[in-house]
Parts: sequence; C-alpha cells; structure tokens
Amino acid sequence: MSANPQITLAIKKSESINLKRMKSDTLLMVVAHLLKEFEEIKANDENDSVTMTEKDAHFINDATQNLINFLSENVMDSHTLSYVFQNKNSCPIARKLSTHLEPMRAYYKYIITLFSSRLNKGAHWIPELLAFSLIHSFKKEFGKSFSNHPFMENFQIDEIIDIYFSKNVLLKKEFAKQNDESIWKIKTVIDEMYEISEYMVEKYINYSYKVNSTRVSKTRKKKR
Repeated sequence: MSANPQITLAIKKSESINLKRMKSDTLLMVVAHLLKEFEEIKANDENDSVTMTEKDAHFINDATQNLINFLSENVMDSHTLSYVFQNKNSCPIARKLSTHLEPMRAYYKYIITLFSSRLNKGAHWIPELLAFSLIHSFKKEFGKSFSNHPFMENFQIDEIIDIYFSKNVLLKKEFAKQNDESIWKIKTVIDEMYEISEYMVEKYINYSYKVNSTRVSKTRKKKR
C-alpha cells in the first residue's frame, strides 16, 4: 500500500486491537472532519458562524489549528478509512488492515448516522462548535477520556466552551430585547450544537461493536 503517512498511521494503530481506544479515536476522526469543514468555510471567505471579539477569535483559531495539527499526525482520518476498505483486496497487508479496522468503520458509520438524523440538510450549523462540543460532552458530561492522547487530556476545552457560552448569553439577551420575549424561551444555533453533541455522545458511548454473526468458521473434518 501507499507510503502515505496516514496509511502508516493506520497500520500502526491496527497492530493491536483495543476497542476502547478505537472508539475514542473514531470520535476524534469525526472531530477532525468537522474542523476541516470550519477551515474550508474560512478559506472561502464566508462569514464566521459566530461573531466574537478579536481576542476570543484569535484564541479559538489558535486552538483549532493546534488541534488539527495534532489530529492529522495522530488520528487516522475518514478518507484514509474509506481508502483502506476500497482497496482491501489489493494486497495481503490491505486485507489484514481492513479486518483490523472493521470496528472503527462500524463506529464511524454509527456516529455519522446519529449526526445525519439530528441535522437537517441545508440547516444552519457551526462545525467547529459541534467538534468542540463533542469533545466536551465526551469528557465533561459523560466522564470519558482520551487517555491514549495526553494532548487531548490537556486541551483547553473548558475555555473554548466558555467563550461560546458567553456569546450565547449575549445573543439570547439581544434577541429577547428585540422580540420582547423571555430569554428562557429562546433557542439559538449554539444551543442546538450543544444538544446535538450531547445526544450523539450519549448514544455513541452506549453503542457496542458486534462481530458479524453471519460469518461461518471453517472447520476440518476429523480423520478416521
């Protein structure tokens, strides 16, 4: 197979099968995909989804870039996962790799299905906030960890979420004033990102990978 660093990473990750680590890495795979969406929005000079102070924007952008750099070097991306299975019959290494990564493919399909079920096509959303909220929900709301990645354990996720929380309060106050409505009845797109991430993580951590029960083991007949 290709000497692409991502393929090398995939081979290394599959040397020993640890479902717990594979599951947390798959969540990070989704986070990486969402952050790339955010980068594409910026590259196309589209308006930021959430307007914030220059200081906060600088902090978010730096944190995002640091996280993207870390994930690209330490977590297999979704394109590589797809490539592995598209080429699984190309050589013995590819076949072995696809077999070892089957749980990750199942995890990825499941979490993407959860995402698609909650976000309507064409709906306004904030990819970077959803990415950060997934990390926050996984660690803070459900008490899980990325123990195999010290960088993730020390990542400033609380500070990032606090920035969006403060902005959300200001948005609600402004909307309430303009529409003479109670602030408690107002639901923003930031609230929706929080709710979607919590829903996804709760379902995801309770999902268990099941070995294909339809596979038939080959057995030899006993010689008489």
